[in-house]
Amino acid sequence: RIWPLLTGLCEQDRRTFEQGGQTVKKKLGQVSRTKLEDIFISLLEVRGALHVDVRVYRRPVRGGDAVAGMEGVAVPLDLFPDLLRVLVDSQERLIQEGLLHTSGAEAPRYLRSDRRGRRVPLRVPVECCPWPVVDSRALRGETKDVSSGGAQLWLPECLPLLTRVEVFMQIEGADFKELAEVVGVGVRQTNGRYRHSLRWLELNTQAKATLSQVIPTS
Repeated sequence: RIWPLLTGLCEQDRRTFEQGGQTVKKKLGQVSRTKLEDIFISLLEVRGALHVDVRVYRRPVRGGDAVAGMEGVAVPLDLFPDLLRVLVDSQERLIQEGLLHTSGAEAPRYLRSDRRGRRVPLRVPVECCPWPVVDSRALRGETKDVSSGGAQLWLPECLPLLTRVEVFMQIEGADFKELAEVVGVGVRQTNGRYRHSLRWLELNTQAKATLSQVIPTS
């Protein structure tokens, strides 16, 4: 099962050692690739910035440490949520096309894609308030797209994953208010905004009716 390896920073192997000029802070997990190779997932520090490194290692023949190979990729830590979301989307697509069969292992709930409706481009002003409300401050931004499962927004601040927010906007002149959960955050853009992927926690009758004005029913 690969998801526990990707999503949990396990406590094992906290040794710090050098690998090709990059400091490996900890090993997060590994997956067997062949009889001679494993895929290691590690937390790296490269020039002061944290990365998640996915790399092929050759198993030692007689004791010793595994040897890192040339195959691999180091993903900046702030891009990791986007990578996970793309991996989940890819897995679901491969399963739907009959190219991949799982053994019952599921991605964590907050990483699962919601396929209840296709995304529809929509650019309207939006406000997000932390929930439960702790103050009256709202983040003001703009929508990128919406679906019956969630929405993508541009916001001026980066919200942590799993943050719950109340979303306020107008769609075709109708008010929309719904509770959502942050399931993905992109890197800071040149305009200072962050792309957030939200999942609706529930859609009341009015919210469904408002979305239906822009989302095809078929």
